Amino acid sequence: MMHRMWLPLLLFVFLCGISRSTFGVPNQQLSFNRVEKGQSIKYDYRWYDHNNKLRHITFEIDKQAIAKLPRNQANYKPALIQSKIRRDLTRLAKGVDPRKARINLQQIGNDLDVSIRSDNPQLINLLHTEFQNQKQLTYDLYLKQHYFEKFTSSSGANGVKADHIRYIQEFTPVFKEIAEQFYELLGDEKSVRNYIDLLLSWAQSIPYSTLTGRGESNGAGFLPPIRLLDANMGDCDSKSVLFAALLRNYLPQAKFQFIILPKHALLGIKTSEQPSDFTVENNGARLVIMEPTGPAPFGFGEAAESSKTMIQRGLATFQVIP
Repeated sequence: MMHRMWLPLLLFVFLCGISRSTFGVPNQQLSFNRVEKGQSIKYDYRWYDHNNKLRHITFEIDKQAIAKLPRNQANYKPALIQSKIRRDLTRLAKGVDPRKARINLQQIGNDLDVSIRSDNPQLINLLHTEFQNQKQLTYDLYLKQHYFEKFTSSSGANGVKADHIRYIQEFTPVFKEIAEQFYELLGDEKSVRNYIDLLLSWAQSIPYSTLTGRGESNGAGFLPPIRLLDANMGDCDSKSVLFAALLRNYLPQAKFQFIILPKHALLGIKTSEQPSDFTVENNGARLVIMEPTGPAPFGFGEAAESSKTMIQRGLATFQVIP
């Protein structure tokens, strides 16, 4: 049994590959196969785990279970957002009695300015609040519809990014049986640490994708879990989301967090630790690090030196995974 007034925002895209010198074959993916079978999709993987042990898993995903889930992350399009805001504010302006107030909409840079003229100061304040609320509502709706969320980096810069936590929550139920299959692979060696190590080795063995034109990707570089499985490749934030959705099934009550670094993403979990584990504290929680990206074979509690340095310098932003 398997025990989250609109301002122009800078888009943050977390793309990274972690490597270290190794001459062995841990985390080497030997084969991958995807086959559609009627109402399901079958995935087959062979890889070496952290101990150079050959592993094999085959699982299926019901097409109906993923029919309403996103397969691709949309581009973040400021021009489209402005168009939607103008549409909604124009509609709102048409409902204002011109004998009481006159509304003028003017594009200024990346923002749509609302000018209100009236002999009634109270009406001006009321309409100003109403228009600002509509701008925010339209913007927030765009983010929600396209799986984006507002984000503040460790340096205090405002931006938007893929809504990683929402992806984790929505894909977790889809992966319940798959998480159980990974558990059964452990045979007589079942433990939390061994399960996480096995899952890490599988995620790290999936080829890492380096995207071209990162600065212009506008969010499209992130691969939702089902898209990552289909493509058999992914970057750090994509792999971390997939890993977290699987792990949440095995440890439904555990406290773990999504950790965002400059150009990298990884995870931390509150659990029993060993002296050699690399840990980080956030809001009173001591978290053991998990690096799903690969291709380096980092086990549970291990992290790349670059990750350690950025965390120790206070460059991490944390998001609690419900």
